[in-house]
Amino acid sequence: GRSRRREGREEEGGEGRMEASTDPAILIDFLQAMVSQTTWVYAELWAPSNGRLMTDAVWWRPGKSGEGFAALEMLSRSMALKRGAGLAGKAWEKGELEWSEDLTVKGSALEGSPRQAAVEAAGGMASL
Repeated sequence: GRSRRREGREEEGGEGRMEASTDPAILIDFLQAMVSQTTWVYAELWAPSNGRLMTDAVWWRPGKSGEGFAALEMLSRSMALKRGAGLAGKAWEKGELEWSEDLTVKGSALEGSPRQAAVEAAGGMASL
């Protein structure tokens, strides 16, 4: 799997500013542990930065569609989601988990987005 994280960003917090300082290795360990307990093969962690959601960390099972996941990671990292936009933005807006059983089918949270084609190329997946 792969991992990267933006460092030193600041985020508007409820009553002030808070700085994200989580060790990147901890985020990757978290994603790996989460994926290993499921049938999932890929996971992304999105976090707020300057009023938008950005992909903070990515991990996928070794030997699984590396090229497809690398392309999906690159696309995801190029995006900045507003509250309510996409699956991650909807979860952020509601303050609760959002689930999509199959991100490649009609009516999924990614329908019509550039990420849908990338997910299909990577072999399809569910999302939480």
